[in-house]
Amino acid sequence: MMDQIIRPVQTGMDRFERRLESALDSEVEIVQRMARHLVAARGKRIRPALALLTAQALGGKSDRII
Repeated sequence: MMDQIIRPVQTGMDRFERRLESALDSEVEIVQRMARHLVAARGKRIRPALALLTAQALGGKSDRII
């Protein structure tokens, strides 16, 4: 079901994923492990997907939303 919701904004979600990984980058090992856990869990994807879907529906730019 989630795939169907995200499909129209998949490109934006891919950019979000890359930005999230970049933002969580750290030289501190424990921070790196926690960041990898957060990214792997994929639990924080509803809000960005809804933001991108809303922006798309209203004709907004996804770059600003991300």
